[in-house]
Parts: sequence; C-alpha cells; structure tokens
Amino acid sequence: MSSSLNVAIFLESKVTVGGGFQQSLSTIEILESKKENTNYNFIYFTSIRGNVDLLRAKNIECHYFKVSKLSDLIVELRKILLFSAILDKVFKYNPYDDQLKKYDIDLILFLSPTFFSSRFTEINYIITLWDQCHRDRVEFPEIRNFLEFSKREYLNEKVLTRAFKIFVDAKISKTRLISRYGIDASRIEVAPFLPSLSITKNQLTEDNTEGEYLFYPAQFWSHKNHILLLEALSLLKDRNKLIKLILTGSDQGNKQNILNKIKELGLEEQVQLKGFLKDHEISDLYKRCKAVVMPSFFGPTNLPPLEAIFFSKPCFYPKQHLEENEFKNFVIEFDYLSPKDLSSKIEDLYENRIDYSKLIQNGRDYLSKFDKNFYWKVIENSLQEFHQICKNWK
Repeated sequence: MSSSLNVAIFLESKVTVGGGFQQSLSTIEILESKKENTNYNFIYFTSIRGNVDLLRAKNIECHYFKVSKLSDLIVELRKILLFSAILDKVFKYNPYDDQLKKYDIDLILFLSPTFFSSRFTEINYIITLWDQCHRDRVEFPEIRNFLEFSKREYLNEKVLTRAFKIFVDAKISKTRLISRYGIDASRIEVAPFLPSLSITKNQLTEDNTEGEYLFYPAQFWSHKNHILLLEALSLLKDRNKLIKLILTGSDQGNKQNILNKIKELGLEEQVQLKGFLKDHEISDLYKRCKAVVMPSFFGPTNLPPLEAIFFSKPCFYPKQHLEENEFKNFVIEFDYLSPKDLSSKIEDLYENRIDYSKLIQNGRDYLSKFDKNFYWKVIENSLQEFHQICKNWK
C-alpha cells in the first residue's frame, strides 16, 4: 500500500429516499471539500445508474458497480464452509471484492445502511446507520411487510458486527445499538446529521406561495404520522383557526390514505400536497413558512428540525424522541399520539404565546457545534485509525 489510503465511497440510496439521500450527498460534499489536504483518495461507486449521472452532473467522477446473480450466488455459497474451500480454488477473491481490488481499494465507506454491504467479505468497511426504528416501532406496514423487519435484523446482526466502524446519528442510538446487538462501543462513532447542504445553499426563487403556513417535508409513509397533523388542524378548525399546511414528498403507498383523511375532515382548502420537489423548491418553502412540523414516529433525529433552524423557523417535534437528544433545546415538543396537544401548541405559536427566539439561538449553537468540520473530524479520525492499523498487513 502506498502512503495514501484508497477509500471506496458507495452511494447506494436513491434520490426518492428523501432525507437519507440528502445526508449522503452532504457527506460527499464534505469529502470533496477536504480531499486536497489529506492522504486519502476517495473513489465513488454506485450500483444505481441514476446516481452515476447525478454525481457526474456535480463534476464528481462515479463508477458504475456491476451486480450479477452469478456473483451473488458465489458470495452466498462462499459463506458456507463446505463450498468455501472449493470456490476459493477457483476465485481468489469474492467477485465483488475483486472488482474493487482493481482500484487498489483499502477501505469502503457506505453512506447508508445498505444490504449491498453484505456482498463484501474481504475488504474492511465503515457503514452509516440512520436509525433502528424497526425495533422502536414494529407495528407499521413498512416494517412488517415484505420481510422488512427480518431484513433489517439481518443487516444489524450480520453486517454491523463485521464493520470496522459504524456511524450513528446520536448518543442514544449508540447506546441502543450496544444494548440490542452487543456491538463494541469503540466501533460506534456518533456523527450527528447535518441540514441538507443541497437545500440550505439554494437561493429564493420566483414562487408565489404565501407565508404563514405549516410545512411538513416528508414522504407518504404511514410512520410519518400525517394523520395526527391533520387531526390537529381539524381541532383548530373547530375553534375557527384555519391553519394552512403544505406537504411535500413522494408517495410510498400511504398518500391515498392522507387524501381520504383530508376529505373526511373537510380540510381541502387548507392542505396542499405538492409532491416530490427539487431542492430549491424545498428551500423556498422553508423560507416562507410560519413553522415546520415533524410528527414522525421514527427518530430520534431527523433533518427537518435542523433545516428549520437554518432558516430561523420554529419546529414542532415529538417529545418521545428527545431522550438524551440535544434537539430538546431548540424544538417545540409535543406528544405524537395526541392531536389535542399538537393543536394546542400550534395555536400558542400563531397567537404569539411562544417566544421561540431562544430556541432558534439554541439551534444555531447546535449547528455551530455539530457542523461540517465536526462531521469530517469523525470520518477523518476513523480513517486515521484504520490507516495505522492496516500497515501491519499492507
């Protein structure tokens, strides 16, 4: 191995994933901004064709990584000791590891919790874990259907335990990962989410959307808890408080349920569904809104509260996510099971009974503390540690 470390960066999430994809792009932007002054060569890969074009549009060279059923079969058979000895005589390397050996890759960084990581057996890797929500809330269709719970358990039990490092979003996530899966604390690094760099750097465009509305940027999954928000607006409507709401995001199977509830509650004139928008359009909606609301059952952290702070907007956030979570210092908390509680908090804001200036300042302090440089330092420290260790076999 040369004096530099060759790191494969895998972008294995799709743009329609939403916040997770934005977090991956923010990480890439950080890596690109730091690479000139390091001993690390970052080489980008993806098995998703659209991601190749997306990164190249940003002047970042990205290699398409070929996946085949034959290679998948070889990888799975090699995990069985009976077949491993036979296949080792034919294939010196796992065929997927072998693809990366052509680039002299020393380490892989997965930017998302992808099952793609299970294909690699020889090359060490770092993996990013966004959440453990399948364990926190097992009841949702997106967890129970299509063996999703079992798939996530496989990822956490088989893939995470072989990782050199695991990046998680918060201290409480690290604590739960240790408790649930017995992973060594030294292998888990806390790298708090960043507000989407693609959204926060966009400038205001020509849009006639009026202000004073609530904004919830979230895809239409059942766990996003849109129903609670609609019920809260209905309670306010009963008190002659007509609050407008804008929803954005792609349909993940629950949009029709939301539309039905809007009609049932008579909220057609108050609620707009704008679909999946471009970054600058999301940015505009943040800038013009009265407040951001995030009633999601999944946590403990999410991007919208951070982006709300960036745009100096208050954010309503579930109190159930605030255990050992610094978000509690800059959000307006509510019970994500109580439409009455949320409606009361919304009314307080619109009636100027909440002074959120201190919350905004606390949020800015948080963003200053956990900024791009902090995130880079977590990555850099892990790379330095691996670089020193791998000298013993390279």
